Amino acid sequence: MTRTFRVWPTGLLLAATLVFLSAVGAKAQTLSFSGIDGSQNHEAVSRVLRAAYAELGYELDITTAPARRSIEMVNAGQFDGEVQRITAVGDSFENIQRVPVPILETRWKAYTLDPDLKATKWSDLMGRTVGAVAGTWYVRKLPSDLDLHLTTPQNLAQMLVHGRVDVIIVSTLAAQDFEFEHYPLETPELSLELYHYLHKRHQDLLPEITAVLSRMKDEGAFAALLAGTFTSKDNN
Repeated sequence: MTRTFRVWPTGLLLAATLVFLSAVGAKAQTLSFSGIDGSQNHEAVSRVLRAAYAELGYELDITTAPARRSIEMVNAGQFDGEVQRITAVGDSFENIQRVPVPILETRWKAYTLDPDLKATKWSDLMGRTVGAVAGTWYVRKLPSDLDLHLTTPQNLAQMLVHGRVDVIIVSTLAAQDFEFEHYPLETPELSLELYHYLHKRHQDLLPEITAVLSRMKDEGAFAALLAGTFTSKDNN
């Protein structure tokens, strides 16, 4: 019996080998995102985005910067997108596009160490010292004559613990990490939806990442990642 062996032309064999090696050694593409320095929700939202973009074959390089500088750098194309911003900010810059799935609904409440302190409206806090995050949208919704002490998110809890303020206003997500006994007040809850943004050069990714985030929400993985309780079991 005569066997026939096919001899590949050297050029074709080399090309096929290079394609194979390239596929084997290929790494996920990387997108660079910017977020806001000191954001209390940054890590939680970053977990969601890393998981979502991984499904599309992307790794994320996420850094932070002051709020205004961050969005300006994204708009200028120095980053591929912004982790999370409110709708009004997104509407103010022409080179970024909103991913139309709310990445997070932030809910902000007032907390105190005093179990006897009662307040059902913001005016009930007149005469009290109130800590809040400087530059945040909700400060504009508070009575102008409140005794507000504005600082960074990282300092708020310490100000409360050390008695420098009577009350602090923080996101409910951040309050979950408090390692001290605290009491929520019954003042009106402040809420706002945040969205992820992409630079317009990535508009082809919009329908893909929208679909992934929507599905993650429906399956419950979204909420688990935000809460930091996601495991592979959650995704089965």
